[in-house]
Amino acid sequence: MFKNMHIVIAVWFIIVGGWIIFIDGDRWCIACGGIITTVIGAVTLLLGVLGIIGKLGSNPMPGRE
Repeated sequence: MFKNMHIVIAVWFIIVGGWIIFIDGDRWCIACGGIITTVIGAVTLLLGVLGIIGKLGSNPMPGRE
């Protein structure tokens, strides 16, 4: 059940990070929020990407888990 939870959490971080960076109430725009909000969104997005890269690169023998 929890085998792929790491990937689910990483994808959720990417979605939330992108949402924080690109949405501003009424419309879509890049970094419309304050600098702190943009930094938090970028860090969240980066953590999601690093989580996926870490999960995909952690299996030294693909096909064997």
